[in-house]
Amino acid sequence: MSMMKNLKAKLLRIYAKTRFEIERIITIGRHMFSASQVNTELNKTYLELGQLTAEALENQEVDWTNHHAQNLVVNIQDLKKKLEVIEKEVQEAKFAPLGSFFKK
Repeated sequence: MSMMKNLKAKLLRIYAKTRFEIERIITIGRHMFSASQVNTELNKTYLELGQLTAEALENQEVDWTNHHAQNLVVNIQDLKKKLEVIEKEVQEAKFAPLGSFFKK
């Protein structure tokens, strides 16, 4: 009987330790999930702020003499122009006759 009590005590310790570890992992997972959600919201907020700032700079509503910021605005304008060209090419490709895709 002593062997059974010893085995039972060991099993209870293993169960308690396992339960503690599972609860700890769940708690950490919950916190990581919450942090991920907050980080996503923070990134969206930064993005929105950046877009509003870029628009204000482009429209000269804000006079910001920071050289790096001015370079970023120029880069944004260039990228927007590139997107317009790509969009135009996509639209042309959508409605182009089939034969125009093959070389003669």
